[in-house]
Parts: sequence; C-alpha cells; structure tokens
Amino acid sequence: MKFYFLIIIILIFQSDLIYGKNDSSMIKNIRFEISTEKSNYKFGEDIFIQYKFTNISKTTQKIMIFPYWKFPQGMGASIINCNDSNICKYFSMDVLTSTFYTEKQLKKFYKRIKPGEFILGRVKLQDIPIFRDYIKNKLIPVDKYTVSLSFYSLISNSLMIEIEK
Repeated sequence: MKFYFLIIIILIFQSDLIYGKNDSSMIKNIRFEISTEKSNYKFGEDIFIQYKFTNISKTTQKIMIFPYWKFPQGMGASIINCNDSNICKYFSMDVLTSTFYTEKQLKKFYKRIKPGEFILGRVKLQDIPIFRDYIKNKLIPVDKYTVSLSFYSLISNSLMIEIEK
C-alpha cells in the first residue's frame, strides 16, 4: 500500500511541475478521446490507440506532449477485464525512472491548441509502461476488456476490446 501511495504522490507532483495551477484548467478546457481501428484482436496482436486532445474552450490552450520512450510522458492505461478486475494493478519500474529537465528544455514540446482545434497521436497500448511488468512479454490475456487512457489529470473515454485466441 505504501508503494502505491508513493507512486500516486510522484505522479501528482510530476503533473504539478509540468502544468502547475493550469492542471485544473486543462481538465475543463481539453477533451481527451481515444479510439481504435477495430474492437477484436488476436492474442499477441499489437493494439494501437489513436488519441485526440481537443480544445473545448474559447481561448488558446497549451499542452506539453513530450515523447518519452514510445509514448507521451504522463500517459497511463487502465485495462479492466469482464470480471471487473484491473490487469494494470502493478506499476512498472519504468514509472520511477525519470530525468529532470529545465523549463527551457521542455519549451519546444508545448503545443498550442486554438479553440475548436485538436492534436492527434497514436500509441501502442502494450508500450505504456503502467502494466508492462505484469503482462508477460506484453501479451494481454484472452478476455474482454474496457480500456481507457489517462494523460496526467485527463481521463479518456472508455473502449471495449476483445482479445481472442
């Protein structure tokens, strides 16, 4: 329990460092949506998630999308099977590895989104480290799942996917 608490504190602190007081305004002003090309996958098949950040406010918003390994830093995944069991229950040690950057170094990763505009991206679900150590060889077990992503304090919509033999 102490380990999970520490991880949550680190993630909150990281979000506060990057977005500061603007983190709560990001929740109100940016919509985070995900989609996939299909809902059924073969066991071992790569699952690509398309994500979209849309500015739903009346003013230009700023969001930092920092490429961190194979996914944007601050992105996490929730994968819950049909028995309501979260298969992402163990944090990968990758979550604890970090590099400190100055504001000047990160400045080039801030993107401005005008009202009504959006930013698109794509990530392989199996590359998000939040559950990498739990799923052997990045293979999600055969089952039906509800999948959602988080990006710092933003939570996406949920998708239903099925992994088949």
